[in-house]
Amino acid sequence: KTVLNDEDFYRTLDVLIEGKDTIEKGYYEKNRDLFNGKFDLVLFDTTSIYYWGAEGPSGEDDLLQYGFSKDGKGNLKQLIVGVLMTTDGVPIAHEVFPGNTADVNSFSRIVTILKEKYQIDKVILIADRGMVSEENIVHLEQSGLSYIVGIRMRLLPQSLKKKLLVPLDEEEERFELEYLDKTADNLYVKEFPVSKFSEEEISELFIKKIKQGKSATFDEAAIREQVKKRRFFVCLNPLVRAGTKKKREFFTKIIERKIRTTPTKEWIVKNGYKKYLKFDQGLSPTIDYDRLRDEEIYDGKWIIMTNEKNISSYTAGTYYKSLQTIERGFRDLKSLITVQPIYHYKEERIRAHIFTCFLSLIVKWYICRVINEYTQGEGRRFIEAMNDLKAIDADRELNIFVRTDIAKETQANMKKLGMKIPGKVIFSPLKQSVPITHRGGRLRKNQPILPGVSFGI
Repeated sequence: KTVLNDEDFYRTLDVLIEGKDTIEKGYYEKNRDLFNGKFDLVLFDTTSIYYWGAEGPSGEDDLLQYGFSKDGKGNLKQLIVGVLMTTDGVPIAHEVFPGNTADVNSFSRIVTILKEKYQIDKVILIADRGMVSEENIVHLEQSGLSYIVGIRMRLLPQSLKKKLLVPLDEEEERFELEYLDKTADNLYVKEFPVSKFSEEEISELFIKKIKQGKSATFDEAAIREQVKKRRFFVCLNPLVRAGTKKKREFFTKIIERKIRTTPTKEWIVKNGYKKYLKFDQGLSPTIDYDRLRDEEIYDGKWIIMTNEKNISSYTAGTYYKSLQTIERGFRDLKSLITVQPIYHYKEERIRAHIFTCFLSLIVKWYICRVINEYTQGEGRRFIEAMNDLKAIDADRELNIFVRTDIAKETQANMKKLGMKIPGKVIFSPLKQSVPITHRGGRLRKNQPILPGVSFGI
């Protein structure tokens, strides 16, 4: 009788990661019908995964690096995971990048991988404003890909801010009927084609940024023609704007009170107070009311840009909002699946660990889809219930366990998935049971193995 130890299981990761590309491509080819014909829309975003441990690769070219942590773990090394999903939340593929990789660099690489691996003729890539640079957008256009991307409003030249943002305030009373295309409740979108911009505005907003980049080829005339095909959409949510205004008024009162009552200056560096203050020669603070008023033009607004000529305001706004889907996927990756922390110290096994968790994300989507085709909330609650299901020692000598109760709703969902409901009393033939822990990677040294059985997914 063969007895497998921990290292035997870890070696299976080496085999798994070798087949990553083949597995992902095969999964895509066999399940195209599940994408409901919407694979022409692809969401892309990245998240950071921190590494817990002193060991591990530490060279300049290694995977684990210090970088900006999206989990607030800046004192730990990390890696970056980029995930592609459909707008329905179906995971397609993932890539792993060194922990100090900027989002804009991973964006360019994932686009190349997307074209080469899946050979898709038509795709619209949707990404948040932190994903893109002007050079990346040019790369998309030269690759023949369409996109809908967010724009950083605060980095726009002042002349463009007035052109794009101020009119929504000046025409507020009439925008609902005459100026904005309503996409959903409390969301309105107004289009500003780049072709209506002046040559000076195009140069200021686009061409100068491209020249500052590191593009291998730069044909200003050709790029200028591509730029003129772009379209801006300014989105406005009046409810968010009203809420932001109230928060700013409350924020202003707090600063006024602190200036009057707090002699020490420690509070200035907290909560972003400093940028709204001015200081006289004696370093006494006063509120910069002009700065606060300037912030009002951003309230409840965001800007997106696309090179798709036939897309409507309605479609552009709703597609960009679908990025919330991938954000929920990342939350599931870190909570339901617990991808972090990682304890492996070989780079290929770290990559395999991430791949295993990504495959779990796919399984999670299938489970949720079977339980409720229209929403994943019920499926998430089922997975949480299964993770809480345990079996407790009743007699260690005879290896008899008693499981905890299973709610009727959970039992019904188990039947939907074709799962066998375990009996209340369970006999285990194993001499010593090993629970499935919630942490990934290998056990730490001297970590005890607790008695009991876990039914968690």
